[in-house]
Amino acid sequence: MSNSKDEKAQVAADEIKAATLTAAKGLSRTQAERAAAAAARNVNAYGQKEEGPSRWQEKRELIADSRDDLAESLQNLFTSISSMVKSELQGTNNHLDLLEKMNQRVASEYDDMGDVAAGLRVFAEQMKSKSGGLDEFVGQMDAIEKQVSEFEAVISVLDRYVSVLESKIRAEYRHPHHHRRSNDSVVTD
Repeated sequence: MSNSKDEKAQVAADEIKAATLTAAKGLSRTQAERAAAAAARNVNAYGQKEEGPSRWQEKRELIADSRDDLAESLQNLFTSISSMVKSELQGTNNHLDLLEKMNQRVASEYDDMGDVAAGLRVFAEQMKSKSGGLDEFVGQMDAIEKQVSEFEAVISVLDRYVSVLESKIRAEYRHPHHHRRSNDSVVTD
């Protein structure tokens, strides 16, 4: 018979527990389960709910539940803030990584420009030394040009002299006034 009473009490406790869970829809799962367990504890062997000192115990459990909910809410808040801070820090790290890569790229470009500038400086120095060698040749060419001009003047004088001589020789052959001797100068008649 005690087995039957225990079964009835268990069935009644389960019904009260289910009714309490249904009524506790606005509570957190932990609060609802504690309230249902407390309600089930207050059932006597006949399946009737007892009132009395258990109400004090229910209030105490309700206060403990609200503290647990507060602690759980605070834990969720701190977890969310921690996630937000981690995300912000990750974003900042990503920006810094990008900035570092950009700085490395710019430094590489400046190194390349420095190499080009050094190459241009060497090229300019080579051109300057070649230009110095060309100055010597330009001076020689000027001297040659001056000599050519002088030779042209001499040739021009000689050309006029030859033209005058040719004219005299032709004139002589056309008008033979003078007789020649073999080793003597020209004699006129």
